[in-house]
Amino acid sequence: MKVLRDSVILSSPNSTRHGLATYPPHVHNGGMEEHTGYFREWRKHVGMTLEQVSEVTGLAINTISRIERGSINYSRSSLESLASAYGCTPGQILDHDPTDIEIELGLIFRDVPEEDQPFALKSLSGFRKKSGTDH
Repeated sequence: MKVLRDSVILSSPNSTRHGLATYPPHVHNGGMEEHTGYFREWRKHVGMTLEQVSEVTGLAINTISRIERGSINYSRSSLESLASAYGCTPGQILDHDPTDIEIELGLIFRDVPEEDQPFALKSLSGFRKKSGTDH
């Protein structure tokens, strides 16, 4: 059983077929507020500075900062580079706040060796609330 390990999601309501975001985060588009990702949140979540991300990805610090602020569009290659640096998928950067508990669990579970995943899943299942009169 593999969870998140091989998932790569590049589609987003805010992406074009060329892999470029069409709107910066929180920009109004025809009365609808658009959100193109959680770039800064993922960087901070993994504890990296702009300088460290720049070193790992080869992207300029200014470019990373502007992508985070939504003042420039991101390319498919920059999105993939940032996802690799942050240890997540491109789809997670676009669609999920890294502090959501479900994302946290997925990131932890992804790092569990495949042969230990059934045991880890069974262990976590023990924390489920019981229904009815079971306590």
